[in-house]
Amino acid sequence: DLAHVAQSFFNKTGLAAEIGVFMGNLADKNVRKWNGRYYMVDVWGPRSGDSQDKNLPDAAWHKQNMKEAIRRTRHAGGRAWPIRGLSVDVAERFAEEALDWIYIDAEHTYGAVIADLDAWYPKVRWGGLLSGDDYGDANDTELMTTDRYMSGISKCLGWRTETARHHNWGTMRAVQEFARRKGHQLFVTWMVDCYPYPAWYFVKG
Repeated sequence: DLAHVAQSFFNKTGLAAEIGVFMGNLADKNVRKWNGRYYMVDVWGPRSGDSQDKNLPDAAWHKQNMKEAIRRTRHAGGRAWPIRGLSVDVAERFAEEALDWIYIDAEHTYGAVIADLDAWYPKVRWGGLLSGDDYGDANDTELMTTDRYMSGISKCLGWRTETARHHNWGTMRAVQEFARRKGHQLFVTWMVDCYPYPAWYFVKG
């Protein structure tokens, strides 16, 4: 449970951000354990040029998702702050090293994940926690082929091969590359009793 870990070991500035919120399912759970301010960053609207994953042209549908995210986190008593906008643009509003923890769960293509990491990494303090969802890939990676991944570890977790391939996921490659470039050790939540889709994390330090 990354929210519990973040609260127990990384809460210093009292600020965290989730990038890619959708209807607020995860935010609802996280703010029950994280007692600081929790920024919920999502475009909540059509994304030109992106994959079709949650990218419908219906503006009303996106607005309803935003309202649902706000409703689900209302119990946090004002600690949950929704911010509507493209993640890389919103990152510019934050001061350097302002955040204790980020959780990236927006567009999962290789380019989008790299862009989010490049934009938000400077906003996390030294010693802070960077993490994200859906550690999977549409292509073979340096450490694991797609077929081995799907038939082995992810099969028991309920992974659906077509999801990663249909939306051209590149999370695994992007996170591996970024962590190596910055000199950080990457960890993945392979435990079966965790959230069904593996999450990734590393400490900035």
